[in-house]
Amino acid sequence: LNSLQSLGGALSNLFAFMASSRHDIPKPVTCVSVASPYVGDRRYRAAFRLSERKGNLRHLRVANKKDIVTLLPFISIKLSPYKHTGVELKLNRDRHQLIYPKCGWRFISNILKRTWQNSLFSNPSLKYLTNHGCKEYNKRLDIDKEYLDTVFLNDFYADNKFIGDLKKISDELGKEL
Repeated sequence: LNSLQSLGGALSNLFAFMASSRHDIPKPVTCVSVASPYVGDRRYRAAFRLSERKGNLRHLRVANKKDIVTLLPFISIKLSPYKHTGVELKLNRDRHQLIYPKCGWRFISNILKRTWQNSLFSNPSLKYLTNHGCKEYNKRLDIDKEYLDTVFLNDFYADNKFIGDLKKISDELGKEL
């Protein structure tokens, strides 16, 4: 499942999650979302990770650094913080970074650091809307095209050093469901 940008990315995330629970759809359901805003809270992410753990779902979320849309909405009406899902391909102007937040002491110790780094306050920019455009996404993807052409999403999900222990992650987060 490939998505359009922005709202299309959010909708493809939701659709992929729903499709991953259906028995008549081949697994894993793979979603690539681009410039997607937050979709759900911690309970949604816990359910999403449970589907990942079962091998039913794979998600690559492509986001430009300082793209304001990927930082919103950061909190729900019930004041529950929204969370991103899947493997993030964070595109900077000069390089990329692949991220999958893990549980455990490193995860907890990095929460404040990641929250600050992803906040509007630590990244003031007049180019937030420019950074959301397709032209900027294409430009940043071209920087690492050679490398990105050689990697596969399923390889990241199979690598416990990168993805962590999905069973442990979903067990810890499953308490929040």
